[in-house]
Amino acid sequence: IRLCNPGAFEHMTTAFVGKIEKVDNPIDDVNLLQSVYSCLGITCEMVGEFRGRHDGCVDDTSFPDGAMPYASIDRDMLQIGVLMEMEAYDAALDLYNYGRNSLNDWRYITLKEFATNESVDTNVPLGQFINYNNDNEKPQMNEYITNAIKGENTFQSVTRTQREWAVKRSLQGTLSYYAIVEKVSNAVDLCGKAKKDQAALEWQRASALAIGSIGKAMMTTETVYEEYFGQTLFTLANEMCDPFGTCTASGKAHIIDAWMDQEYRGLSFIENEECLELARLVNTEVKQKFLVPIIQGLLHYAVINENQDKTQSDTIFAGEALARTVVPLINKENPMEAFLVQENMEFAQGTKSVKDGSRNVFKAIASSLFGLSVDCSLIGRYGSLEYGDICENQESSPNDSGPQSEPETSHLAGKVLTGAALAIVFLSGLVLGCYRSRNYLECGKRMKGQVFCPSDNSFGP
Repeated sequence: IRLCNPGAFEHMTTAFVGKIEKVDNPIDDVNLLQSVYSCLGITCEMVGEFRGRHDGCVDDTSFPDGAMPYASIDRDMLQIGVLMEMEAYDAALDLYNYGRNSLNDWRYITLKEFATNESVDTNVPLGQFINYNNDNEKPQMNEYITNAIKGENTFQSVTRTQREWAVKRSLQGTLSYYAIVEKVSNAVDLCGKAKKDQAALEWQRASALAIGSIGKAMMTTETVYEEYFGQTLFTLANEMCDPFGTCTASGKAHIIDAWMDQEYRGLSFIENEECLELARLVNTEVKQKFLVPIIQGLLHYAVINENQDKTQSDTIFAGEALARTVVPLINKENPMEAFLVQENMEFAQGTKSVKDGSRNVFKAIASSLFGLSVDCSLIGRYGSLEYGDICENQESSPNDSGPQSEPETSHLAGKVLTGAALAIVFLSGLVLGCYRSRNYLECGKRMKGQVFCPSDNSFGP
């Protein structure tokens, strides 16, 4: 129970262990216990009723049968973390490769199959992710997660806890986000093709991946969200809403309400075969709003890791994993910002963590939000940090924020711009030489058939 919900564990320990007096609120305690049934892999039917009492049970996750295996894959994520904590790495890798909790008809859905999805279309998020990693010689999703579990390559000389964070945030962020986008895109493709049921199921599978079986059960009880130890984007959103001031009064992330609204609207569009509206919803809201907790997490770890030694920071790879999720998407419209974020969040031997400072990471993300079509107000403000308001960073010019050091990563960009300037000077000299030449034929050869006429300053064939 502690692994599923530390808050529930603490409450039950206080309420029951060594206590002989009457329990104050037994119904609430029963509901809290039942809320972790899904995480434990048991059901109300397995437990049965106490002396024939019909108090009801809350283990129903409300996902349809075809979506439930996708929700249950969060149990695989949880158990991989437990096995890694026990240093049972071979068992963790087997669970990642073959699955255990997400039986769909006759086979298990596995985390590895999501991590090995392919796309060559650079107009879709997964294609951008794969293309970016290929171009920059970065490990693809499956390779990165496998290396972290096995302790190979980059992870050969890091701590067990650092490897655990790399796997947890990769599964929770990278794998979950791209799997969700794949499912909602499938729903759009199936819409209006006499496959209404399949389209709706794909849409519900996306929601199942985002919320998870544990998360859905937790939504049925009034539990302290910050103590919830789930594995999905639902959990990441609830973790990050507090430092960014984007929680509801109950402690739940505001963005989750937006996700729920998207789910209901999408199912309505599918039912009514409003396929253009469904596609618009996916392209202008769904892809963007599921990025919110990932961006928040990236910024959070930029602050946390900035002043820590890489050999001592447990969360250095948590930040790197979340950055790996979003940097390829930033790169499409803002390559310089993508480069800065990558260089600051990526682990590299012999370099300082977040070497250009979290301020510059915040500014790079703020500059990238327009290209990502993400509303800055959804990100919120990071605590009392002077530059923690993303919307203010987005509106300010480089001189508005006061003096700051030039990012180290800007040096390479400067060299690129210098090279471009030299090329322009060279071409300008070529044109000027043609202008000064009275030999039209020679000039025509040099300009590849375009003759510059110095007498009337015009181009002629």
